[in-house]
Amino acid sequence: MSDSNLKTVLKFDFGRKGFDKAAMFLIILAAILVLLGVYFVYSF
Repeated sequence: MSDSNLKTVLKFDFGRKGFDKAAMFLIILAAILVLLGVYFVYSF
């Protein structure tokens, strides 16, 4: 990998903190979808 590609990768690598934020966001989004799904199923 060339030096410029490595710098680009590192620029967008947020590390553990960014991964934790993304994981928490996806878990919350999944919970909201589950709640909406349960509401949709019981409304009919």
